[in-house]
Amino acid sequence: SAYKAKTPWNSSSYTIVEGELVKSGGLYYVIDSAKKTASVTFSPDGTKYSGSITVPSSFSYEGKNYLVKAIGANAFASCRGLTSMSLPEGLTSIGSSAFSDCSGLKSISLPESLTSIGSKSFYQSGLTSVSIPEGVTSIADDVFYSCTKLESIELPSGLTSIGGNGIYNCWELKYIVMHSPTVPTTSTNVFGGCSKLKTI
Repeated sequence: SAYKAKTPWNSSSYTIVEGELVKSGGLYYVIDSAKKTASVTFSPDGTKYSGSITVPSSFSYEGKNYLVKAIGANAFASCRGLTSMSLPEGLTSIGSSAFSDCSGLKSISLPESLTSIGSKSFYQSGLTSVSIPEGVTSIADDVFYSCTKLESIELPSGLTSIGGNGIYNCWELKYIVMHSPTVPTTSTNVFGGCSKLKTI
């Protein structure tokens, strides 16, 4: 069951998020009552999420069913005790810095419905491998910046661009699987510091 948290609300680390805040199954969400959608957000008291987390595709609140469509900006930032994450089909976006500084995060399952990944989403995370879904056409700036445990990454066929420092300073990166028929346009330092990169 879900309940409404106190509003307005703030966090010791992040700015106020506009919207109605509810908690369900151990996760906080900002809900849009009109659209019946929700985005996962950070805890208002600064408590960090940890362990292995599966985000549901929907949840019920006050007799209404809400579809989880997004991971909000900073939602899991600096949750260093987070070890794995599974995101549901139907989710379309990951906000900026959503998983930044999640040094214990080793694996994440991204849904095929995903179309947008914000800047610094996985900045300095502990991911060892990642497969970007086909619906994603661009990688924003700093998305995988200093993911020093990342060994392999699979890029989708529709990828057209990779932003500055998009895959930068990933010391352990050895393999990039690229399905695109043409090389995506790149900005500065995209593969800089990837000293062990063997195959693209």
